[in-house]
Amino acid sequence: MKNQPQSKQRNWVAKHGRRFNRAEVMRDRTQYLRRQVVACETRMSAPKMRLDFDSREGHHVPQDMEEAIDRYVFDGLEPGGFVVSLLAHDLAGAIGRAHPLIQDHFPGIACWVLLYAPASCQGSYDAVRDWIRDQDQRRTLWIQQYDRECMWRRLQQA
Repeated sequence: MKNQPQSKQRNWVAKHGRRFNRAEVMRDRTQYLRRQVVACETRMSAPKMRLDFDSREGHHVPQDMEEAIDRYVFDGLEPGGFVVSLLAHDLAGAIGRAHPLIQDHFPGIACWVLLYAPASCQGSYDAVRDWIRDQDQRRTLWIQQYDRECMWRRLQQA
């Protein structure tokens, strides 16, 4: 603003009601960033729900695939192209996008996803996109239901 002629500064003040205050903007930004850090720390310290990959006999899912699927299911983070294709039931596309190390585990991963992943998060590319966006709160509702089922199982075991 200082490099602008006085008339432009006056027009800006007339339009916006006050002059630009750099210290005020920096204070607001600092407060915003502090709130974001606290929210992030809260999410990180919360106990993490995980899908049960171990109880499915015969369907070996590598550790990195487990993490990608967990982040997709619980956090709505888009996984890699292989997992997206698999969730969309595009098996030809999944085979084409699979890393050579994953190709050996493809049948187990595919069976686990098709049989045990939440039904509303798979089936088509649109379903995958809607799950990521939490369209109609489908992911939120599924997580709440999954949490209740896990709690019920823990109570029955106790």
